[in-house]
Amino acid sequence: MTIPDGYSDGGRGMKLYPDGAIRTYREVIVLDRSKDAALRKHIEFATSKEIEKLPPEERAKRIARYIDQDMSPPRGRSFSGGPVGVMESEYANRQVLLGEISTRYGAGVCRHRSLLFKVMGDAAGLDVALVRGKYKHRYNRGFGGHAWNELILKSGKKFIVDVTRPNEDFSFLDATSQKAVERYLDTKTNRIYQPTKAEQN
Repeated sequence: MTIPDGYSDGGRGMKLYPDGAIRTYREVIVLDRSKDAALRKHIEFATSKEIEKLPPEERAKRIARYIDQDMSPPRGRSFSGGPVGVMESEYANRQVLLGEISTRYGAGVCRHRSLLFKVMGDAAGLDVALVRGKYKHRYNRGFGGHAWNELILKSGKKFIVDVTRPNEDFSFLDATSQKAVERYLDTKTNRIYQPTKAEQN
């Protein structure tokens, strides 16, 4: 399903009350295409003729690169935490439009990047999902909350699209690969993805 205008996301720890009120220690990301000029610009890119003519996987790669460039500070994506921390403190429990995040702060982390990929991917006619869970770090450094996307092709093949941790060439991880199975987990650290029979042997 596509994400409608009016969608609000307060991240992990968000509490939603019966009256519709949200409480969170983070910013509340709001999706409103009519009020968000920066988001409309992103959607224009996703629906451009240049992108439309590409096959689905290439279309998704172009959108992922675009988001990485838009939401990475000049020193690189690994420096996104600083500006995002400032935003969290300035907008704690307050609304900020999705498109304004990079224009105001020049950075975005997984929750911003994956939501923007979902919106742009939908606009580009891709079959994409937004996934929230945990990421298992290498060398047994534990688990961290994470957000990513899935790209599903007409053949049924599923790829992990992680705009926060992209491969150097922006190729996508097959969802049945050992890395996907071991590192991309649900919020209780259970496996989401299953290896193929060949990988199991």
